[in-house]
Amino acid sequence: MKKITKSKHILRSLHAALLATSSYTKGLVAALVVWGGFFLYIWPKMLWQGADGLMAGHHFVWADMSAHMVYAAPFAYRAPADWFDAHPLFAGASFTYPFLPDAISGWLIRLGMPISDSFVFPSILASIALVYILYRFAFHFTANAKASFLVIGGFFLSGGLGFLVV
Repeated sequence: MKKITKSKHILRSLHAALLATSSYTKGLVAALVVWGGFFLYIWPKMLWQGADGLMAGHHFVWADMSAHMVYAAPFAYRAPADWFDAHPLFAGASFTYPFLPDAISGWLIRLGMPISDSFVFPSILASIALVYILYRFAFHFTANAKASFLVIGGFFLSGGLGFLVV
């Protein structure tokens, strides 16, 4: 009986804290839960290590991800002095592609993370950071939590619902 009373007290305290929370914070938490949950669900379906090797959730993933794996390879397998000596795809050209996301994945591979996880993990973090940045940006102009939440939905869904195929 005492545990139930304590649990009710904790729930009432959480409820009171939630009611006292600003609309900005409530909207931000809602956006992070909804869109963060979406990205936590969708990104691992893009690329994973299966029984037959590296697997992709859609054939379009291979078009882009294979190039990014090649771009990450120098950071994963070469000495730091050799990272920018040559372009991984074009012989005789220097590596001028914006490299930071692929460098992060390459460094994670170097640290022992599986190839699929080294691309998925930073993508999840970047996606959640983008949700936060978009919410702050939209709230700055609208000063409305609901509108800011809808702006994020409009931004992410403006390309269509093709992700439903994955």
